[in-house]
Amino acid sequence: MMIVAFVFTMVLRGETIPVRFHEGLVHGFLVLRTIDGNEILHGRSDADIRGNRVTTRLQFHFKDGSVHDETAEYLQLGTFKLLKDHLVQRGPSFKQATDSTLDATTGPVLE
Repeated sequence: MMIVAFVFTMVLRGETIPVRFHEGLVHGFLVLRTIDGNEILHGRSDADIRGNRVTTRLQFHFKDGSVHDETAEYLQLGTFKLLKDHLVQRGPSFKQATDSTLDATTGPVLE
């Protein structure tokens, strides 16, 4: 969890993350359960790596009908650089519905 937080912090600051070049598709299927074994959500994680472009999509479908759906596009030329991000969150699990888009290709991204 610390590694994820560290990488996420680096991305928010616009810092680079060293990477190795790989190409292909990645699919993951996710289930989150309580300690008692009750399912809270299920989802999937996909990555499509073509040349120097990486597109990721993370989807969570909550038991209460809520949805978290995020698609991000990165450029990988020795480091990851975030190009675009689209986040949709809706349903009872979220205080406020969100549909936000970040496009770093159109100019500087401000914190």
